[in-house]
Amino acid sequence: RPNSNHRVGLNKDLEEGVMRAQPRGGHGSPTRHEDVHQPNNISANEEDDIATTEQPAVEDLIWHPSDSAVKPIVGNRRIERVAEPRWEARSLSFPAMSLQEMLAACQNNQTELETFLTHIYRAVAGAAPLKDKVNVLAYFETLCTDTTAANVLINSSLTILFVRMLSNARAPTLRVRLASVIGLLVRHATFIADELAQTGVLDVLADTLRDKNERVRRRAMATLGELLFYIATQQQ
Repeated sequence: RPNSNHRVGLNKDLEEGVMRAQPRGGHGSPTRHEDVHQPNNISANEEDDIATTEQPAVEDLIWHPSDSAVKPIVGNRRIERVAEPRWEARSLSFPAMSLQEMLAACQNNQTELETFLTHIYRAVAGAAPLKDKVNVLAYFETLCTDTTAANVLINSSLTILFVRMLSNARAPTLRVRLASVIGLLVRHATFIADELAQTGVLDVLADTLRDKNERVRRRAMATLGELLFYIATQQQ
């Protein structure tokens, strides 16, 4: 049986422990969490200054220096990923020139160049099957990505032919290739003679925008955008 003195000593120890556990200051004193919290001495004006310096301006978020750079429309993969044109050399009715060979002919052999372009003209304008014309135009696109070549080709009778065919053709596959060729030439050319304007190319492209085929409309829109940009820069 425990001693009474021992029990009294135990109760006294418990009372002292409870007293030590009570927070300082008695009732209404801050809790342990509140004791850690430090008062905020920052004024309202200083808080506004901090908020202003930490938050970027809206115009900094919506504008980037690259936005001021001129970007092409035709062939721009950020707008549309267009597959590279496929063509078969064996299906051509004439010997195919590479881009470098054609550029060499531009500088050194005008007769060879004219003969080559005449072959292309006859292959597209003649009574060949539709797939053969599309194949020739797909090959022709490989010659349109150089500035020197584009300046020669867009000011030749070929482009006048392409505009006329785009106006009259009804097959979507042919219209897609024609609009693509014209768009590439306009994109890469730095000089376009007045003869192209006389073909009514703007009206033809505007009419093509009403085509039922989405791919035709997209190619026509891109080509029209490139042509309007060229016109705007020439007016400046």
